Amino acid sequence: MRVAEFAAQCLPLNLSPITIQSGSKKPTLRWEPYQNRIMTTGEIGKFFVNGTQVALVAGDVSGILACSDC
Repeated sequence: MRVAEFAAQCLPLNLSPITIQSGSKKPTLRWEPYQNRIMTTGEIGKFFVNGTQVALVAGDVSGILACSDC
């Protein structure tokens, strides 16, 4: 499965995906807007390219999703 396909599958689950650099936690875009809204499918097609990976924004936008690095 391609990264963009995975990110698109997050949308109906009310999860807010953003792009990060491969092998890093560094966002490839200004991610603050996605603390308040979820990307559109058009934005996913635009941003999830060239080896980017997926991170999920936690908090209200994702239904108080919380995660921890293990």
